[in-house]
Amino acid sequence: MTTFRKNTIFTFALVLFIYGLAVTSVKAELDEARAKEFFIKVASECITDDIKEDDIEALMKDDSASHEGKCLIACLMKKLGVLDENGELSPAGVNDIREKMQSFGGDSEKGHQIATAILEKCSNLKEEDECETAYQIHQCARGEIKAIRG
Repeated sequence: MTTFRKNTIFTFALVLFIYGLAVTSVKAELDEARAKEFFIKVASECITDDIKEDDIEALMKDDSASHEGKCLIACLMKKLGVLDENGELSPAGVNDIREKMQSFGGDSEKGHQIATAILEKCSNLKEEDECETAYQIHQCARGEIKAIRG
């Protein structure tokens, strides 16, 4: 694996880690090492040669994501169980992530509030392209997290 690939995986895993923190609350006593290890493993399974540095940077900056970047989000959401086999938001998957973050020491009350909001507001999003659906759900979830956390 090239240095670029390793750095890309680490960087994107860090983004996922931060995203996971947002789902629970940064103020809790989170076991960062375990959470980071979990997200790095998932991210490393989704990084392919099709993913370019620009795709990752656009996702991190919340710029207009490329199709490859959107497909990376879809892969991650599938690996995490948040996107089901029909390409739809999975309530069980969202709750599994909330519970996983809680097992790392995340704030269960805040995590429940955010998970509920995501399921209520983002479940109806469905596009023809699974990658586009995943990206729309991702954007919706980010909006809900920001609204709740302020």
